[in-house]
Amino acid sequence: MADCKLATTDQLRASHPEGAESSAELSERLLPQKRTRIDQAHSMASVSSSSSSSRGTLPASTEPAASSTSSSSFTDTCKITKRIHVCADEYLGDDEEAIDRDLAQLEVEDVNDSGSDSDSEQEDGDESNQSTEARRERRLERRSQRTPEERAIRLRLRKERRRAKAAAFLRRRYAQQKQQRKQRNRTQVADRERFEKGLMSPEEASAFRDWSDRQNLKKSRLSRWKVPYEEIESTLSKPAVVIDLGFTDDDTMTHKQRTSLIRQLCQLYGFQRRCLRPVQLHLTSVAGPILPLLDQACALVWKLRHHPEHYTQVFPHEKLVYLSPDSPNVLMDLHEDDVYVIGGVVDSNALKNLTLDHAEKLKLRSARLPINEAGILPEGSRFPSNSLNVNTVFQILNQYAETRSWEAALLPFLPTRAGYRLKSATVAED
Repeated sequence: MADCKLATTDQLRASHPEGAESSAELSERLLPQKRTRIDQAHSMASVSSSSSSSRGTLPASTEPAASSTSSSSFTDTCKITKRIHVCADEYLGDDEEAIDRDLAQLEVEDVNDSGSDSDSEQEDGDESNQSTEARRERRLERRSQRTPEERAIRLRLRKERRRAKAAAFLRRRYAQQKQQRKQRNRTQVADRERFEKGLMSPEEASAFRDWSDRQNLKKSRLSRWKVPYEEIESTLSKPAVVIDLGFTDDDTMTHKQRTSLIRQLCQLYGFQRRCLRPVQLHLTSVAGPILPLLDQACALVWKLRHHPEHYTQVFPHEKLVYLSPDSPNVLMDLHEDDVYVIGGVVDSNALKNLTLDHAEKLKLRSARLPINEAGILPEGSRFPSNSLNVNTVFQILNQYAETRSWEAALLPFLPTRAGYRLKSATVAED
């Protein structure tokens, strides 16, 4: 026997919640489970002993004694104890000799596995590939002997461990972020006290003043959206921008493309809330397959105008300007009386002339962004195109409404993967 002391019948019966029952009652109630478990233990022990003899290990009777001097005896003891406690309910009610014999077989099985693994690693040090293959075969053999119930339990425990690891990681990260916020707040309070007492150098005082101005501006921008939209709309600048969601039907877009469009709309709305002078924003054709996705993203409670109707039923026909990358007309300036429509289309390169044909069908004015006319070239791009995401077009229009400069509005928001750069910079490098 190994150094670990096996639990006796009296100890198992005393630790069991139903230990007050007599041995006869327990035997009658647990007899089918006990027989099945004993047969499995004997078969697994015989397979383990035969595999050990084929590998040249010690016999099963002497293996536990040899493993008592091993460095992994504590690990083996824990494994055996865990197996005993798991099977305690099935062995209650039997005679002590049968219980000790079956538990000894389980001990022999576990110690043989661990001892044979360590012996094979020592003997086959120069043949690592063969040792790895042998361990793999033993692992697959033990896995094939598991019952469906044991496999389900192992799978459930593995999922629980993964969830526990993820929860622990999130707790650590939240704790780190909380500590960083506290440290940042303490630093800001200390800097403000130094600034008020005049203990800063002129450079530090100037940097702190700029930082304070940026913080106050950020707070003022966000506080604007805490009132009802009816009060906000009067402070928004013109022109109005419309996102046309009429292309989101099943014939034009897939569910994946609609999900991508929702993400672009979320980025668009976040940019509008951060702008110093945001323009008016409208969503039209809010119906059909896109409606549940908007509701799931909480877009129906955004502080903007939602219209289930088509944009031609909301705005005058003569004020509408449809933006299309395929249009021959160039948008050189924004007029406050016009309403600029952006087509809610994803992957417009595959849908060539879709928005242009739509505008011509409704006899609307069309225009495209002046990317090439502003002196910007897509250097190094395999697919030079003026097709941009919905949120990118909105950001450019909003930035131009603030700066009135196409260069300042286009460069910060054009995709970097296309390598857009000024023509003057290209000529200077050449």
